[in-house]
Amino acid sequence: FLEEVEIRGCLEEALPVELIGFTGSQTNNGIILNWQTAIEVDNAGFWLERSLDGRNFQSISWISARGSNSNYDYLDTDVGDHDIYYYRLRRQDLDGQEQLSQVVGVRLNRQEVSWQVFPNPTADIVYIQNSSVLIPAEVRLFDLSGRILWSGLAETSGYGISVAGLEPGIYLLQIDGKPHRLVKR
Repeated sequence: FLEEVEIRGCLEEALPVELIGFTGSQTNNGIILNWQTAIEVDNAGFWLERSLDGRNFQSISWISARGSNSNYDYLDTDVGDHDIYYYRLRRQDLDGQEQLSQVVGVRLNRQEVSWQVFPNPTADIVYIQNSSVLIPAEVRLFDLSGRILWSGLAETSGYGISVAGLEPGIYLLQIDGKPHRLVKR
């Protein structure tokens, strides 16, 4: 003989997205962000958001959902002079509901580039060269009153600048904002 039994409680509801990991790292071309999902139910996709201070985020890309057990990546090539960039994912359901991931910070390792200016003093041509992989550099030549005498972009190693038409004296050569003293004979 069976009696009527009422079962009360909560049926466990599957989470719309189970994020396994979210990481970021520096590459030669920018910052690569990777994330993996184990489960995706009714997921429309992800807004990838970036911040310079870890608090104020802006969307930089929309990545559509691919389904459960998916790997995602995004290369952020729009990185500038900041030492650290913060990222998070804003997951969006098909019905418009959103959920935020944890924040990932990526600290950039900046190599200091040292420049050589030679010969110094010089009479005709001064050459500039960097000590590591060549990075195009903005170059300006100033007189001591601060007047720009020449400016250009050095894109090759051993870039030469003619100073033959200048009066003998002291000049300032600025390479990517860093001053170098130059003596013209």
